[in-house]
Amino acid sequence: MRTKILHIITGLGNGGAENVLTQLCIHSTKVDHVVVSMMDAGKYGVILEGADIQVHYLGMRRGRFSVLAFLRLMRIIRLEQPDIVQTWMYHANLIGGLAARIVGVKRIFWGLRTTLDIRSSKKTTIFISKITSLLSSWLPEMIICCAYDVSESHKKIGYDETKMVVINNGVDLTRFYPDNQSGELLREQLRISRHCFLIGMVARADPQKNHEAFFQSIKNLNAVCGDFVCLLVGKGLTDDNSYYVNHLKKMDLTDKFILYGESADVLSVMNAIDLHVLSSFSEGFPNVIAEAMACGTACVSTNVGDAGTIIGNEDYCCESDDPEALSVLIKSMMALSSREPQEWHRLSISNRQRVETYFSLEVMVRNFESTWLHSEKTV
Repeated sequence: MRTKILHIITGLGNGGAENVLTQLCIHSTKVDHVVVSMMDAGKYGVILEGADIQVHYLGMRRGRFSVLAFLRLMRIIRLEQPDIVQTWMYHANLIGGLAARIVGVKRIFWGLRTTLDIRSSKKTTIFISKITSLLSSWLPEMIICCAYDVSESHKKIGYDETKMVVINNGVDLTRFYPDNQSGELLREQLRISRHCFLIGMVARADPQKNHEAFFQSIKNLNAVCGDFVCLLVGKGLTDDNSYYVNHLKKMDLTDKFILYGESADVLSVMNAIDLHVLSSFSEGFPNVIAEAMACGTACVSTNVGDAGTIIGNEDYCCESDDPEALSVLIKSMMALSSREPQEWHRLSISNRQRVETYFSLEVMVRNFESTWLHSEKTV
């Protein structure tokens, strides 16, 4: 009989963990999957159902615990009789883990997806993370972290390090690949010359993403080198966002930025830009870096999560509170592009190869299945 995995996740909106869960369920072939969303269908519920994955919805409100929903979760677990319960992120680790244990499930796997940052994490999230750290030696069989930095940061706050295993996120290489045609088409739509250096950042409007540091780095860069344009892609990053629009006006950078908003065609975005920048305060495994690299695009980042490990060169990273250092990194990449085109081309090829080797969807799925079926720590 095939092993059944019941996944419990806070919600299925547009997020990194939600995407990883969806891709894992769709592409995993050695086990059967059922998903429980503690909230609603969000973005990925429909996608999962379209792939014939059964999904249950508890209808909880964000930030509000419901006893009735908890009891319903217990009933679902009894009905499904899973061999393993895999939970995703803090709230689901606590609520889903306890529900599974009460019902009698012996094999419970937690999922940790990000490092905790006091500057951007909610107080409730920090509180729940502390509670789960106390339960970590008793409740889960294993704790799956998406990045080495995530594992290390949680060991420091008391999580049981003997149960930690790292499984990096994986990129679907059939969805992210070098495609000059799609990139050039997007540039034409945006009226950006192919000779203009296009700097991109794919990240939702969120304090954790630290857009202010990116703005400051661009202001510094603009003072010495003006031949570039910046493209911001992500939920909330439109001209209707008065906070960011006014911020750019005050810094006299309005003509340097295109606020594109959310896009369903990230492939074209990654192929249109010359350089992807991530300025976050905190990350686990920043998927956008691996996705950009899969398209052959150069990347620089703040030194958060496993950004340096993904890029493969920590010289392309700087501290999150140092916009000047970030502007220096961007300037150095612009110089490499213009002065050493052959080296720039080699970087593009090596970026793609690195993702193929270490961070593909196939590798991620294989590691999850191996961990569930054999409980072998994957490195």
